[in-house]
Amino acid sequence: MSRVEISPLKKHIQESPKIQELRAKRVSSRRRLGILLGILFLTILTGFIFFARYPKLQLGTIVVSGNQIVSTDDITHAVEQMLHGNYAYVIPHANAFFYPKAKIVANLENSFPRLKNISVYRINHTTLAVTVTERRGYALWCGANTTAIDMTAPCYFTDDTGKIISTAPYYSGNVYPRFFGGNSTDIDPLGKVFIDESQFQNLLSFLSRITGFGFRVKAINLLSPNEYNFILDIGKQKTAIIRFLPTSDYKTLADNLAVALQKKEFADKIKKNLSNLQYFDLRFTNKVYYKFAN
Repeated sequence: MSRVEISPLKKHIQESPKIQELRAKRVSSRRRLGILLGILFLTILTGFIFFARYPKLQLGTIVVSGNQIVSTDDITHAVEQMLHGNYAYVIPHANAFFYPKAKIVANLENSFPRLKNISVYRINHTTLAVTVTERRGYALWCGANTTAIDMTAPCYFTDDTGKIISTAPYYSGNVYPRFFGGNSTDIDPLGKVFIDESQFQNLLSFLSRITGFGFRVKAINLLSPNEYNFILDIGKQKTAIIRFLPTSDYKTLADNLAVALQKKEFADKIKKNLSNLQYFDLRFTNKVYYKFAN
């Protein structure tokens, strides 16, 4: 490898006092600039922290509206929990400009399945508004047990999609359709679904047709993936069932039953001997089987 030798002239220039003085001034200027930038950064950071922690910019009041069933105190408490603490141990979650809006909404959705269309926004620098609408109860889900139907079992409200939204008080009679069975076996089923939404809607439509024929349906039993039942109240503390397949076209089933019920002989049997009816079986294509007790 060849060596590069510095000529005496270049060496003299590099070592000249003037050059050394200029180099020292440059280093000193850079150091002063670094110190100034550091001071500026600390000043901005201190000002930002002061701004973030300024008492008049902290959300201390929560206004809840739109709820009728879910407690205002419960919603307020859930929001307050999300406003506790700090980002990076410094910036308060309650700061009006940095509060965790998305997390508050997600927490309310998870904590209160009955709530929907949750809106969270600032009214001013110290007041946070939470506006909600609530899901209406359409039916009752009364547990996963399909072998021993208990009409006094505790139930849960579901919305119009089959989502389990809240515990329900005891209802006698047929105030709401009662479902047993399905997919949900969780100890805490709130927020879960026990049946596919489209299947749920189809069953409610089918139920409406059956009640339109004059039958009183006590419960819908999702017996297995291969068979569903409607449990009919036929009077004298007796029940009968309508058997059908979950994969059937429910409109066709209802039409077939309607045709059977219009036949005079069968209509007379139903009218005179309903309390002895045991079942309708709709599991076979375009056929309606039935049985009465002897």
